Amino acid sequence: MTAVTSENQPRDKSAWSEWDRLVSDANVDPLEVLGAVAQYRQYLEAVEREAIKAARASGRTWQEIAHTLGRSRQAVWQRGRHYIAQSELEHLKELKQDPRAFGKWLTKGTATLTATPPPRLG
Repeated sequence: MTAVTSENQPRDKSAWSEWDRLVSDANVDPLEVLGAVAQYRQYLEAVEREAIKAARASGRTWQEIAHTLGRSRQAVWQRGRHYIAQSELEHLKELKQDPRAFGKWLTKGTATLTATPPPRLG
């Protein structure tokens, strides 16, 4: 299993507070915003990867996953099939045996975020 590590997570427990600061600052440095975006993207991609593994392990089809993500089945399969490598079969077996395994992972992995999403820019 590829875990969400500390380098994938937003820097601190006030990640959304930092985002709020960035979007409310009329003189914000665009590079600072891009840095925050990159950090969130990396973190959310790790969450997506684990959610795809969990969905496949629970019997969801590539079509169902693609529909949920708003992408084509082919695009999701091409990217997602690499997430489910031979070395990860044990993790998938664990997910099949305990449907709560993904929820436990997600709760642990997102402990540094609040439930409030970042506001839209512009």
